[in-house]
Amino acid sequence: MRRFITLILLLLISAGIYGMGGSVPTGLSSYFGFGAIDKADKYAESSPHFWKDGQGTACWDYSYQYLTPGWTGWVSGGEWAANELIYWESRGQKQVFTFYYTPYTLSNYTSNSYMNTYYNDFKILMQQIAAHSTGVVIVHIEPDLLGFWRKAGNSATSAVVSVASSGFNETVGGVAFSSLPNTIQGWSAALYLIRNQYAPGKCLLAHHFTHWGNANGKDIFVDTSLDQAAVNTNVDDTTTFINNVENGRKYDLIFLDPSDRDADWYRIKGGASNSRWSSPSHAMFTQGTRTWGNIAYISDRISTNLARRLMMWQMPTGNELMSNVVYGTKQRILLTGEPPLFSDF
Repeated sequence: MRRFITLILLLLISAGIYGMGGSVPTGLSSYFGFGAIDKADKYAESSPHFWKDGQGTACWDYSYQYLTPGWTGWVSGGEWAANELIYWESRGQKQVFTFYYTPYTLSNYTSNSYMNTYYNDFKILMQQIAAHSTGVVIVHIEPDLLGFWRKAGNSATSAVVSVASSGFNETVGGVAFSSLPNTIQGWSAALYLIRNQYAPGKCLLAHHFTHWGNANGKDIFVDTSLDQAAVNTNVDDTTTFINNVENGRKYDLIFLDPSDRDADWYRIKGGASNSRWSSPSHAMFTQGTRTWGNIAYISDRISTNLARRLMMWQMPTGNELMSNVVYGTKQRILLTGEPPLFSDF
């Protein structure tokens, strides 16, 4: 069975065990949603292409794709994004774009010329969404960028990020861009206001919660030595940082990824001690082992602290009856109760 990169809208975690913060944003379905990466572009350098074609309109809720630097030139004027969302919306799927520039190179975000292009690209994306979407589009902002900033010890206002100094001299959402601070907080506000100016009611914004993106650098999903109090401390550190970054301009969703590989990928590549298998235990919190109860507990705390629903990102699929032919992954997801719907990573 092939490995899919998936998006799961977690409306409830576990059957009646964990609730969630916030409410489902307008325009999204009120049920558990499932989606996967795909491209409506046979000329794209990387696959997959069109693999969800022919599966009807009831199988998938979302289609997901990266937008990386230079995407506005893949098709003139940024039409590549329009082509994607038109194609998948016509097949009953809401489009999700991951706006992914260079979160691993923080110095780029201090460059005025780089960030001028960055904000203009984001404006083009909003214009394409407003012009072509018949519903709402989710834009996932810079996976791990906030995590890198926080792990480096930054606050929402301490790191320099080019915003006002970028030369993107517009008034957006009723606010002069030149008045925004050159900080992480100003960057978050800039994207929020560009969205409000160019795609009001059409675009849902989402920051990314990085599981190691706290001031202590603790991986709350992987480090099983952490007790419940330590997990709470590190979750709260990151969610407080995100709330401070937004500074009242709250985004609509939050993305997180408990893992980005199959459990057996880690075991095969790193040995038994590097396994990411998760026990099916529903217990609220168990120190010393990786369990679905722990993942649910942590996810609930993130959602509650940020008062919004979650998108679970980059989750390989399968179940105990269908093996992953590459890494033999066979494990249930028990977050939604029985019967199991999707596999562990």
